[in-house]
Parts: sequence; structure tokens; C-alpha cells
Amino acid sequence: MKTINIKGKEYVTVNERLKEFRNNFKDYCLITEIVELGSDYATVKASVIDEKGTVRATGFAREVVAKSPINKFAFLENCETSAIGRALGNFGIGIDEAVCTADELLMKLSQDEKPEKTDFEKDAANEMRAKTTALKKGETVKPKGTLEERYTKACFYLMNNDGKPYKRSVIDSLNTLYNDLIEAGEKDKADDLKVGINRIVGFDDKLPE
Repeated sequence: MKTINIKGKEYVTVNERLKEFRNNFKDYCLITEIVELGSDYATVKASVIDEKGTVRATGFAREVVAKSPINKFAFLENCETSAIGRALGNFGIGIDEAVCTADELLMKLSQDEKPEKTDFEKDAANEMRAKTTALKKGETVKPKGTLEERYTKACFYLMNNDGKPYKRSVIDSLNTLYNDLIEAGEKDKADDLKVGINRIVGFDDKLPE
């Protein structure tokens, strides 16, 4: 069966497992059923059944709309495909390297590489938009939230995003917060924040706000 190399390991795709199953187990059948279906999530079960009606293997999968851009349009279809891949893997097809299929792993990696925005990122993006609008009108705008709330969010964000490229809006918001802390006489907090800011490796203008 054809495989896809993902991070040094070979993974079989669902369609390769399915072709293998259809070619070698012509008297068996593969059925799927919806176990759970909501407006933004689904759980599907797939079963491999032999010619006597005995269930030989099963596989479950769950998909959530918010986890992937593709899921916004076809989360139920993706869920069924993943369940089929799991069932065929549990049946013993295409598992030299892993039960997980290439399709399933690529979907997982795409989710990990595109995490949802944190509260601080959202606030920073809104803050920059507000500043841009105010600047055009010759006005000034203050960041939302108390100084303590902004400081707490910033520290938590820096702690969990150390060493990654940052959006321009995030760096702008951090610098604004640093200056506000200095003006408020909170030098110790400003110094702590500066340590985190100094670890920033740069910003990426290509990252969407």
C-alpha cells in the first residue's frame, strides 16, 4: 500500500486501507453510524462485519467544527472517513507503522499548528484596530481593562508563547503596557514584563490579526 511520510514515519491513507479491504475481503461489509450529532460536532462509529454478520472490528472518531477550517464545511464527512480508517486499522489493515492514518494525523497537525487566538491576542488585535481608527480621527484611545488585568494576561501569554514569532499588534500592546506600568510607578512589574518582551524573536506580518 502507498504511504505518506510524516515526520519520519510512514502512514497509510484511508483510501489505501479501503482499497485493500475491498480487494481482499469481498464478502465483508463496512458500515458507519452516527453515534452523536450536534450543531458543531459529531461522533461516528464504523464497523467491519464478516459474511456471517459478526463484527470483526470497530472504530470511532469525533470531529468538532472549530478545530479545522475544513470542518466548517464537512465535519460529518471527515468524521466518517476517520472512523473508517480507524476500523480498518483495528481490523489489521495498513498498521505496519501505526493504527492512525495519514489523513487523521495531518488533520491533527493542522489543528496544532493553527491554535485559536488567546484572550491577549484578541485584545491586542482589537487594541490596534481601535488605535488605527482613533489616529485617523486625531483622537487617542486607552486599552480596555485595568492595568492589573492587562499585566496578568500579558504574563500568562508570554509564559505560554515563549520563543515564537509574534504579531505586530501583540508587540505593540506589550510595549504600551510596559510604558503604562512605568508611568503608574509599577517598576517591578514593568521589569518582569521587559524580561518576557526581550525573549521575543520577532514579529511576522504575514500572521493574520
